[in-house]
Parts: sequence; structure tokens; C-alpha cells
Amino acid sequence: MEVTKKQMVEMFEELGFATAGSWSNSQIQSRIGKLPEICEDIEIDTLDIKVVPLIETILKKIKKGKKVTITEEVSSGETEIKKVKKAKKEKKAAKKTGVVKKEKKVKKEKKARKVGVIATIIESLQKKAVTREDILKVLIERFPERNIKGMTTTVKCAVPSYLQRKMGLKITEIDGKYKIS
Repeated sequence: MEVTKKQMVEMFEELGFATAGSWSNSQIQSRIGKLPEICEDIEIDTLDIKVVPLIETILKKIKKGKKVTITEEVSSGETEIKKVKKAKKEKKAAKKTGVVKKEKKVKKEKKARKVGVIATIIESLQKKAVTREDILKVLIERFPERNIKGMTTTVKCAVPSYLQRKMGLKITEIDGKYKIS
């Protein structure tokens, strides 16, 4: 019979072992062997109804001389990892035997890229000397669905520092107007 560690901890805590949660699997395993002695002094009717069937089943298995083993709970993340590892093993085995399943490769359709906010800022600066407010007006016209506060922040951060540091552009400022030189 296999039981989870969680089930065993709950059962032993109900039997009065407050520290059961900190026990190792081997400690729990040794206590399972002593369960008949532990239950002699306890009236099972006074215990939580959730653990009573488990205790009775374990006691029957022990009387019949069958082994009760503890299994670890497996989280869904661990299950997914096991599935991935199994798939990799199967793939390796298939390569060795020469039987390889062809996987369908789905090609994503490339969408035509739209001109973004930074590209629009650069475009504005290339045409003529403009203020940050002028750039923001162009952005609002071109991107009406975007947040105006966000675009304002982008303009303040990008002109001129970001464009100079990250993009390597030379930007000159004359009377609060910026232009790519």
C-alpha cells in the first residue's frame, strides 16, 4: 500500500504527534510500524473522520503483513518536467533505432512591422528641429490608441539622452528644439 507523506503527517498529528510535520520519511515509516501499539490506547471514534478510514486500512495491511510505503507528492510543475524528460528519452531512443517521428513545424506568418514610437521620434528629429511638445503631438496623431502619459514619459526619456546613449545618434539642441545632426 502506498500513502503520501502529507496523509501520514495529517494522520499522526491527529493521533497527537504535533511534530509529525517535521519528521523525515524514515521516521514516519518507523512510526507506521508502531501504529497498532499507538492505536491501542486511543479510541478511534474520537478522531477526525477524515483520518479514521486511513488508520483502519493501514492497521489491516499491517495485520496481513503487507508493507505500507510513503510516496512523495508530485506538484504539477514536477509532472510537466517528467513529461518533458520522458519525451526527450523517447526522442533519443527513436534516433538510435532509426525511427524518428517528423514533427510539424508551424511557420509563423511574418506581419509587416509597424513604425513604433521611437522610430517616429527619430523620423521627426530628422525632418527639422522640433520641441518635445511637437514630437508628442506627432505621436498622439499617429498612435491615438496609446496612453498619452506613457508617450510623454518616453519623449522625455528618449530626447536626447536615450537616443544619444543607446542609439548612437548625435542630437543638437538650440533654444529647446532638438534635431539630429
